[in-house]
Amino acid sequence: MKQGDRVKVSETLSDRTAQRKTLEARRNQLQIAINQMSLPLPPIQQPPTPSFSEEEAAIAKARNDLALVEMEIEAAPPLRFKMDYLNVIHDQDKIQKRQRLQEKRIKTQIAIDSAIARLNAAKTRYQQQIYRHSLEMMTYQTNLQRQQYQLASLVKQSQEVEKELAELSIVRFS
Repeated sequence: MKQGDRVKVSETLSDRTAQRKTLEARRNQLQIAINQMSLPLPPIQQPPTPSFSEEEAAIAKARNDLALVEMEIEAAPPLRFKMDYLNVIHDQDKIQKRQRLQEKRIKTQIAIDSAIARLNAAKTRYQQQIYRHSLEMMTYQTNLQRQQYQLASLVKQSQEVEKELAELSIVRFS
């Protein structure tokens, strides 16, 4: 509008259209960001409850096997002579049977130790899962706080844009 132009009633003299469009676009962007920031974070799954029953059963079985071997050793027929060289000559079968039982005892003891080691390894793996879960929870809490801060910031920016839009006035001739 220039000086000397004729003005009609209710004609817009100034409306700052470009600034209004910029603010409305900014408001729309902020609303989209607020909607995205309002989405909940995916929950963290709890680690599964441990079950050490398989390892404990293996230990119990190995201990039971050891008890049976011990009973076999006690039930084995005694050697006839106190001197070993006589037993080697006359009781070869008894000596071999005793040796097999001693080997069986050692293998059974190894089975017990192995089962205990597997149980301890399973417990260690579970402790590692608990530790990783606690780290995930700390990260989750940090992300949640960051999300809440960003959401509050976006809401504040949106309120400021709304205020600027409200302050933009259209000048009309009345």
